[in-house]
Amino acid sequence: MTEFKKVGMLALILVILVVAWTYYSSNQIKITTSNDVKNYILDSLSSSPDFANQNTYFQVYSITKLNNSNPNGQWTAQAKITLNPHSQCPTVFIRYYWLLPLHYDQKYVTGSCQTTNVVVFPEQAIVDSKQFPSVVPIANSDAYACGFMLPLTDSADISNYCPQVPIDQLTSFANSLPNQASWIVYWQEQNSTAFVAMDNSGNQILPK
Repeated sequence: MTEFKKVGMLALILVILVVAWTYYSSNQIKITTSNDVKNYILDSLSSSPDFANQNTYFQVYSITKLNNSNPNGQWTAQAKITLNPHSQCPTVFIRYYWLLPLHYDQKYVTGSCQTTNVVVFPEQAIVDSKQFPSVVPIANSDAYACGFMLPLTDSADISNYCPQVPIDQLTSFANSLPNQASWIVYWQEQNSTAFVAMDNSGNQILPK
């Protein structure tokens, strides 16, 4: 066999192996529903070395099925990645996903622990609420905090995100608020707790 034929044969074998591997890989991942997308992204985040040994909370939402001819994949989704989610200064990233194959763009949202004029995420509500009079005495490094957008979601979602919040008290507080309230933040530090509310600009809203 000539050297030219050897090179050609090796190139052909390489192409066959690449095609076979691509076919095998694509058939190992079965994504047919939005729930498949959610679980696939959550598994990817949970196993990522980027978040190893860190306190994290992941949420996947805005899942959309695309036209099959779209070059970026068959699905899009967004994931919110929160580091130290119940601290007084959580850090938040948003990832914009396309799949399959899985790829994403990432946007930094908050983590500077500075108050904002527009509250879009519960973590921003946590940071903004630190300045409220009833929170100041307990908003220290040992405090536990959770932010909730109004109206409240079902109790299973609440418990999954914030296991320590008393749901009956949270619901009662939510029902006592005027319509301009958009966020609730729950604070806990040892035996002290506080519920506070705010609008979308971070202004405190008191119960009716």
